[in-house]
Amino acid sequence: MIAKKDYILLLKRYVTMRIRLKGEMLIAVSMFLLIFYLCIPISMVFLNSILIYLIVFFAGGFFVAGLVILKKRKYLISHLIIFIFMFFFWRITWSVQLDSVSYVCYCFVSLCFVFGGMILYTSENKALIRGLFLYLTMVYFITAVTSIIGLNVYPLAARELARGSTYDTSLDFTIYKNIYRRMNIASWSQIYGMMFAIPVSLMIWKRKGKPLYIVFCIALILSMIASQITFAVLLSMVLAVAVYISRKKSRKTIILSLALLITAAILLMNLEYFLTYTVELSKEAGLDFLTTKLNDMKILLLYRNAVGDASGRGALYQTSLDTFFRNPVFGLLIEGKATHDQIGFHSEFFDLLGTLGIMGLIVIITSLMGYYGFLRRIEKDIRRDLIIIFIGFIGLFVFNPVFNSPQIFAGAFLYPLLASKSYFHEEKERDKRKRGMY
Repeated sequence: MIAKKDYILLLKRYVTMRIRLKGEMLIAVSMFLLIFYLCIPISMVFLNSILIYLIVFFAGGFFVAGLVILKKRKYLISHLIIFIFMFFFWRITWSVQLDSVSYVCYCFVSLCFVFGGMILYTSENKALIRGLFLYLTMVYFITAVTSIIGLNVYPLAARELARGSTYDTSLDFTIYKNIYRRMNIASWSQIYGMMFAIPVSLMIWKRKGKPLYIVFCIALILSMIASQITFAVLLSMVLAVAVYISRKKSRKTIILSLALLITAAILLMNLEYFLTYTVELSKEAGLDFLTTKLNDMKILLLYRNAVGDASGRGALYQTSLDTFFRNPVFGLLIEGKATHDQIGFHSEFFDLLGTLGIMGLIVIITSLMGYYGFLRRIEKDIRRDLIIIFIGFIGLFVFNPVFNSPQIFAGAFLYPLLASKSYFHEEKERDKRKRGMY
């Protein structure tokens, strides 16, 4: 018979487990709702403002309730502090550019994807994690395919969804926005969010050998190219190569690394020819906007002369940096409101420095180091790839505004952690059991 003391202990464990499962389920439901609203472009055709508010309200409520049930006080406090920091950033700076509380809501959701991924990574509910991972994978794959098809008809759709207007000023953007969404064409934010699924798909393929993830990876890369968002194309290629070669040291890895180094050396020695060929290839493919951007990059790299978008972005970055250097301690905190002459609105990092000064820098470093500390506790083999993806996000954070793009946070934080837990944690447990048998 079971002793009374043991029975009470088993009962406590059972109750604790049930409470944990309930908390994790609430967070998973929150992620499901937010992905449906934010990561499926066509959903915006059927959702009116009331339904959107309800989805965000319930998703936020489920997320907070899940944290409370799981007694994740540290995560809850961290979420609140960073959110307050983001709110001040919006109030001082982005309220000048976007006079809408939707920016604040998107910041809250962005953080939900970060902390939701971290919490679900510790879950033992394998079915829940695998289901959410496959759901997001399906969303990304379908959106990549529909975006390739749609961008073949409307090549600048992804860029126009970001700028909030058509390049042809004679067209009504409201009409075309509805067309783009009905065709399920990814926006700028969703393109960058799906970009982080490229290294994740390679993580799975190189360890599991599942050919479907190569097909998935190819579809994602083609959608990046079709979007004509130059930085997304370049960063996706860098992440793909970095993750592919970050495997365990073997003869194959060493040979591949040497081949890449030799190729890179040849390209550098023939940089002008390579860049000219790339520009011509883009032009022949009919990617006019991408051709222009690549040509600007060619001029910058070869002649050290920033023109076009590169020149404009450099000036906007410098605007924010000049504001920071004028008052590095408090930034614009004392003035209380930014102007377009003080902030460039094209880099989250530089804009934060200009807005909040050293205090902003401290919060940024603390937040980044906090997530890096979380990654340090993950198995080394998986950790390498997750750190590469994290570095990719930091690069995007430095050169683009990202806080009000929760799709980016879903791709950079939630999706890689779901993939790691879904595939590789299970593998580690199986290896442990095998070692225990012999």
